[in-house]
Amino acid sequence: MSRRVLSTLKRISHRSIPTSSLQHPLRPSTSFGSRSLTTFFASNHLIDVSSPDVSQTDRIIASETEDLLAVLERGNAEPSEVWSHYTDLLQSMGLFSPPLAVHQRVLRRCVPSPDQTRFATANEYHSDAPHPFEGRLRAVMENMLSAGLTPELEDYEFILRQYASCGHYLGTKEIMKEMQARSIEPRVKTYGLCLQALAHRLVLPCEQEDRPYLVDSITQMCRELMIEMQDRRIPFSSVNMDLAIRILKEAADDEGFDQLIKLGYGIDLAYPDRPPLEAQDGTLSLPSHPLSTSALNMIIDTLGRAGRISKMVQAFEVLTQPLPQVSSPSSAFDDEEDETIYPTSSSAPQYRPPHAESNTRTFNLLVMHAARARHAVIARHYIVQARHQEELESQHNKDVYMAEEDERVTVDRAKWKKIVRFGERPPEAEKTQSVADFVQARNPRPFGSSCCARPLKRPTIVAFTNTRLTYSQPM
Repeated sequence: MSRRVLSTLKRISHRSIPTSSLQHPLRPSTSFGSRSLTTFFASNHLIDVSSPDVSQTDRIIASETEDLLAVLERGNAEPSEVWSHYTDLLQSMGLFSPPLAVHQRVLRRCVPSPDQTRFATANEYHSDAPHPFEGRLRAVMENMLSAGLTPELEDYEFILRQYASCGHYLGTKEIMKEMQARSIEPRVKTYGLCLQALAHRLVLPCEQEDRPYLVDSITQMCRELMIEMQDRRIPFSSVNMDLAIRILKEAADDEGFDQLIKLGYGIDLAYPDRPPLEAQDGTLSLPSHPLSTSALNMIIDTLGRAGRISKMVQAFEVLTQPLPQVSSPSSAFDDEEDETIYPTSSSAPQYRPPHAESNTRTFNLLVMHAARARHAVIARHYIVQARHQEELESQHNKDVYMAEEDERVTVDRAKWKKIVRFGERPPEAEKTQSVADFVQARNPRPFGSSCCARPLKRPTIVAFTNTRLTYSQPM
């Protein structure tokens, strides 16, 4: 119905109505309790406004309908002009209502674009009226509902996009409640607009004393959206993941971040080498998109900033060098009796642990956060690992004639000397200096050659004695 009505609206508005015929597409509906502007757009239902049977009210409504349709077809019409013609038509029609297509087009044309709204509200935020034209949006929706019309999902998403442009996260919450009350199922885009509103509100101005309450409120709503998406089995897109991470980073919500990684990538940071328990009992569906290098760096950076160094090291070691798949539990034992206890099942699906390759930024983050947390031993370990991988891959690149632009890791000695000193306190200056000197003195050859940070076939054996470091490669 809506598509046919909309196409008819466009056809009628493009066609100029001759004044000599004095006809207009308007006729009262006898079978319904409202006056329809588009149901009787066929030529045999056009009424002759010159007829003495046509009342003066119908003549006014016909003229205002023509004006509104003409304004809606103009691409450069101002939102205030559209709103003025719309309100005039509603006042003239009284208890009657235009069709759904007219309300939908007015909804999208009576307010400025989201980009214009974002620019206008970038420097100030009014808690009593976050969106300058919220009243118009609500009025159009109320007019639809009062006429017995049902708004579509795209109508609600348009309002959510408007609210997201100005950080009106409380308004998005009300819209989601209204959608739930009317049994309108949200989708990935719907939740993404809500997350946009939350993330954008965090960067808008706020009183210093109100900041903790704002962060708590936004974090709570973000976690509610995550739980709702899990219950509805709606997957996380990469954009929604980025928005949720920005929100949880601001709040330093470790529990929420762990839950987000579990929902988005199927990784339980408590046990990253096995599938989450929720996936085993069927309450959580594992995501289909793989773990990328940027996602790996995001996990490393977030854990490091939160001071969770042990989790950071564990995540890096497991996610970059996943354990081999085991066909059955009996393969880990040599006892023949264990083979009878754990029979193999070829039909059981194999779990593939998420994994990704590291790059230059991965090692920079590891060394920086380890040095900031005063873990000089861990910082040295990853310096050694990166340098050793560089040596292995440098030889590999020469063998296969790999181009320089294809290289993934570039070790910069001067940059790492700054990284290991970053954030250190004076009592740790001596230990940090020893790490920086190790970076410079370990290999005097110029840096700049690169390597793909792939898992080592022969793991490096690292041994520390006080602040001195020695390492050897097993034969």
